Parts: sequence; structure tokens; C-alpha cells
Amino acid sequence: MTETDGFQLESAFEPFESGRLSLQGRLVRAPVWSATADEDGFVTDRTVSFYEKLTGHGLGLIVTGFAFVSSGSRAVPRMLGASSDDFIPGLRRLADAVHAKGDKISLQIAHCGLNSDPAYDPDGLIYGPSLIALTGQTQIEKAGKLRKENAHIMRSLTRGQIAQIIDDFTDAALRAEEAGFDAVEIHGAHHYLISQFLCPVFNKRTDIYGGGSRQRANFAVEVVKMIRRALPEMTLVFRMNCEDFTPGGIELADSRVTASLLAEAGCDIISVSGNNPLRTRIVKPEKEAYFREQARVLHEASGLPVIVTGGVRSPRAVYELLHNGYAELVGIGRPLIRNPDLPERWRQGNFKPYECISCNSCMGAAMEYSVRCLRMDQPEEGEGQ
Repeated sequence: MTETDGFQLESAFEPFESGRLSLQGRLVRAPVWSATADEDGFVTDRTVSFYEKLTGHGLGLIVTGFAFVSSGSRAVPRMLGASSDDFIPGLRRLADAVHAKGDKISLQIAHCGLNSDPAYDPDGLIYGPSLIALTGQTQIEKAGKLRKENAHIMRSLTRGQIAQIIDDFTDAALRAEEAGFDAVEIHGAHHYLISQFLCPVFNKRTDIYGGGSRQRANFAVEVVKMIRRALPEMTLVFRMNCEDFTPGGIELADSRVTASLLAEAGCDIISVSGNNPLRTRIVKPEKEAYFREQARVLHEASGLPVIVTGGVRSPRAVYELLHNGYAELVGIGRPLIRNPDLPERWRQGNFKPYECISCNSCMGAAMEYSVRCLRMDQPEEGEGQ
């Protein structure tokens, strides 16, 4: 029996059914960027090896790191691509490798908007909902790629460009289906393009895509509707910020409206995150699962199953999320970088204290080469003492 300290973890390995999707368990590999594609976004041997290490250990679903839907919408190096049919063979190879172990995989697709790196655009331009004032706080500014002296490269999207991006998302989803993926996750979080449309700080438009909560959600809703129309049997997951936790940003009341509209548009599952998904030093139980309350609210608003991610580190946190009805699925990200077999350990009753402390050094490693735990070569707690 998978039991310790008076609780059981069998619920984490119970089947999950949601209309179009059947999973063998409730644990989800959260969509952490692996930086294992080549410089053009193609799947490599390292990509396949990275995801193969996650298979066969009890995950219900593996979600890839984000894949760009157009060549100029990339934010980081070695990001997966889904912007042309040329990417399909590599993506099929990746899906086949996961399926070979009996696991299921979802492709996350994204447009990074104002957080795109202008180096990837042929004209050195980046686009977002509106031309905004630089504050020093946007991701692209913090990365040193956008400054006041080159702010002329920012552009507000035209209605025609918006229609093209919706087509780009739809085409990327069609490629995921052709490559054999079991689901598509639409990245609507973390202040990438869809999230920028949802956020009043970025979205100052006065047309149908700007205004109140319902109007700012129109772009997200149209993306979901178009993909659902093209892929009536594909499972669609939408990843969204529950809140931005910043002045003037997305609030929970906004996200309630968005979640309800997404359900009406044909979304199957809501993946709940926040504007700061990578909080550090998760070393105490009370710091885990920091979006749990918001996840319950969005489930109630949408009527859809939800995945809750964010600081899940221990089997007790997984148990509490599932047992107390915060979510139907639990996403785990950074701990699986250090220990890809973590779900199997838990399934076998090995509840050794978790080793990932959310130091985020793995993200720095990804910028240099590929994601990895830089603490792996250091003694684990209690060893050598």
C-alpha cells in the first residue's frame, strides 16, 4: 500500500476520464522548457532522450515545453517548433517514443508576443496587443533584449495579423494531431501573447479584443473555437494565469470569466498557473501548491477538470490537492528535472523527503545548453554527514 503518516496516495494513480482523454493516473508533467531542440526548433536525440526518461514511471500525462506557432514568436533558444509541416516528423518521433512506454503526451503551443526575441523575426520586430510603455519589469526587458533605445521594434497587432495568428495556432494543433499527440495545450499564461491579451497592463485596445474581461478574452476564445472546429476529437487544454499578483494585472475575477468562456468555446481542461510560476525555495509544506485555492475557483467557474501546478513537491501535497477537491490533476515540473522517476518512487511507497528546492538554477542551465539540475552533483541532504 502506498501509505505514510496516515494518508494514502492511491488516488494519484487512479484513472482519469474526461470525454476525449483517458489517463492512467492523475500526475502530469508540467510544461517546463527543456531547451533540447536544435537552434531551428527541430526535435533532436536529446529531446527524445529527455522525454523518454519521464516515461514508464506513473505519469498520467506528459506535457512538452512550449512550441512556437510561428517562426518569429520565439522567446528562448532551442525552443520546440510547430510552425511548419517540416517539424512533423520530429514531433512524431517524440510522440512515438513516449507512446512506446504506454504513456500519453500533449504538445504545448505558444506565441510569445511582446516577450518574443526580435532576433528570430526576419525584420527584427515584435508584436503584442498594444504598444506599451516600457517599465523595466517585462520579461523581455529583464532578459536585456528590449530597451527604450530600441523600443521602436514593438508593434501593436492589426486585426489581420490577429487572424493570421489564430490560423497559426490552429495549424500547429493540426500538426500535433498528425504527429500523434494525445492532446494540445494552448499556452495562455505567463504573459506570453494570449496572456497579454487577457491582461489590462498589456492590452489597451479599443476594438473587440480590448476592454473588460469578456472582451480581453475574445482572442483566447477564438483560438480555442478555431482549433475545436478543426479538431473535434482532440483534447484541448488551456493553461492560464489564475492571477498576475501585480498591480493592474489579471485578477481572479477576470480569470473566472475567461474560464467560463473557454468551457463554452470547447476547451476540455484548464491548467492553472500564475504570472510567477517559478517561486523559489519551496522548502516547507505550507509553501507548496500555491495556486490551490484559485484552482478550485476556476473549476467551479468553468465546470471543467483542472490541473493545478506550482510548487508541488511532496506526496502529501498531491494527496491534499486530490483528496480535498482542489483539482482533478496535479502538475509537477522542476522536481522531475532532478528525479524523472519521482512518481514511481511514490507509487512504491518511497516517500523520502523531496530533493528539489526550487532554486531555479535549472532554468539558467537551459539558457546555456539544456535544462538540468545543477545540484545533481552535490550530496543529497543527509549524505556525507
